[in-house]
Amino acid sequence: WDRVWGQVRSQICDQVWNQVVNQVRDQVRSQVWSQVWNQVWDQVERQVWNQVRDQVESQKLEYFAPAGDTLLTNSGWVSFYDYFREIDIVKHAPFDKYIDYLQNGPSFYAIFMNGVAFVCGRPEYIKRDEQNRLHCEDGPAVRWKDGYANYFWHGVSVTEKLIETPESITKDNLEKEDNAEVRRAMMEKLGDRFYSLLDIVERSRELVGQGDFIREAVLYQTKEPDPVAGDYIQYVQVTCHSTGRQYMLCVPADIESPKAAITWTFGLEQGEYTPIAEA
Repeated sequence: WDRVWGQVRSQICDQVWNQVVNQVRDQVRSQVWSQVWNQVWDQVERQVWNQVRDQVESQKLEYFAPAGDTLLTNSGWVSFYDYFREIDIVKHAPFDKYIDYLQNGPSFYAIFMNGVAFVCGRPEYIKRDEQNRLHCEDGPAVRWKDGYANYFWHGVSVTEKLIETPESITKDNLEKEDNAEVRRAMMEKLGDRFYSLLDIVERSRELVGQGDFIREAVLYQTKEPDPVAGDYIQYVQVTCHSTGRQYMLCVPADIESPKAAITWTFGLEQGEYTPIAEA
């Protein structure tokens, strides 16, 4: 990397950088980079990196600072310099090889270490919802050519079981899920069956808030005491004011109202929760 980058930069930087790059970079970066970063790194590449890190740690390989290489981040500067190669300003054999690597190789994402390269091939397909979040209701949102797949529900990473065989989701699966976003995805995917599995009924509902910030909250309770907990299990259903998403949060059985339940989730005492706005 250092050899290729150093030589390419020294050959053409002074010739073209100030005249072209600075003009284009500022216009493109603000419009494109934040979208690309959120959509690709946060949702796909971060998972790849976490998997690679776990593999390295489990095998007790000596750690070396990695050099990242992605089709996304490298295509910009490579295509820029490739233009000047095409008009015979840049002549650099290693750079030619690197272009061949990006165009013909499997590198969607790669991590180069000392004597070891982890290379992730390009996905077979990627599916998204209308808001461009990774999403597929009946299959993988991301499928890789080796058969590996990632499942997402409106941008939330979920299990294959929830998407492919939702009928096999059990009460135990719901109760053991402690991630609020994943539980919300399960509630949306399963619909009425979500409430049936938990065997819960509505206990009470009330409006919470004041002024322009008023929302409805519902308190649910299991029909029968849980044999393990020795008491009823309660959930408060709340709606996010900014996104409209609904969440089911587990609360203590001795709470008697939706507002008291929400107050408890914030670690507050009765009467301390009186929001006038939500951020």
